[in-house]
Amino acid sequence: MPHISSYALHAKAVGHLLDKLGRAIEHLKNRAEINLFFNDLLTPTERMMLAKRLAIILMLEKGFTFAQICSTLKVSESTISAMRERMDRGGTGFHLIIMKFEKDENATKFFENIKKVFEVLTPPPKIGKGRWRGVLYMK
Repeated sequence: MPHISSYALHAKAVGHLLDKLGRAIEHLKNRAEINLFFNDLLTPTERMMLAKRLAIILMLEKGFTFAQICSTLKVSESTISAMRERMDRGGTGFHLIIMKFEKDENATKFFENIKKVFEVLTPPPKIGKGRWRGVLYMK
C-alpha cells in the first residue's frame, strides 16, 4: 500500500515537487512516452490503483451502480464511495477528464457495451420465491 514518509516536507517544497511533476507530464508528446514515464515512475500496483480510480469515476458518471462497478473492477464499495465523495466535493479535474472522454467515441462505445452486458446478466434477487425465474444463462 502506498505511504508517505513521516518526515514532513515544507509546504513550499511540496508545491515545487508537484509543479515539477506537472511539468514533466506536460512535456510528454504521445501515449508511448506517457506509458514509458508512468511505467518507470509507478509500480504495477500503483498504476492499477490509478486506472481503477479513473474507471470508477467514468462508470459513476455513466450511471453504473456500485454493485456493477464492484463486480467489474473488483473494488470495494468503500473505494467507490470515496471516489463519489471526491466528485461531489468539487472534482473539477474529474469533470474535465469526463468531458474529454465523452468526446472520445471509443470510450463511449466501451461503456455502452458494458451496460448491455449488465442488462443481460442482472442477477436474481438473493431471497424470495421465484428468484431464478427469468434469469438468462450464458454459455
